[in-house]
Amino acid sequence: MTQTEHLDKLEKRFKRFKAVLKGLEDLQVNLEHRPGPGKWNARECLQHVVVMWDSYKPQFDKGLRKAKPKKDEFYKAGWFGNWFAGKMEPIAGGGMRTQKMWEPSNYTSDKAAVFRLMEVQDEMIEYLNKMRDLDINRSRVQSPASLLIRLKMGDALQVLANHQDRHWQQATRAMESI
Repeated sequence: MTQTEHLDKLEKRFKRFKAVLKGLEDLQVNLEHRPGPGKWNARECLQHVVVMWDSYKPQFDKGLRKAKPKKDEFYKAGWFGNWFAGKMEPIAGGGMRTQKMWEPSNYTSDKAAVFRLMEVQDEMIEYLNKMRDLDINRSRVQSPASLLIRLKMGDALQVLANHQDRHWQQATRAMESI
């Protein structure tokens, strides 16, 4: 796969998710229903994705400043990035414990949470487009959770896309449990 193909694939995912969110914004859906004790409601799932992006965004800024120009077009996920992206894929009914720094905030309304997540899609596409002439194989993004974790830029975007899909499925299950 080429770097351009990888970025194009991710851009389509972000645009498709924004369209889904737009449909949700138009519906009068209750995002506050908690599907069970200790479970997140749909708004919290969406807010968590926003909090995660907001923590990664400064890391992408640093990575873009240090990024190298594209040397060749070939894209290959790193072994760690590929493994980590796989851990972020949606799974049925289960999950992993969220680090405190990525806990959803409870200050937003349903409508504000959906609107902010639509803005996040635009921001991710904007960052993705900044990467088009850069080498996303050699350019790195540091994890906000640990100084020890550095991902290829292309892998970091894949992680965020998979993570977003995972929490959209969780939000959908919460809305369906009403």
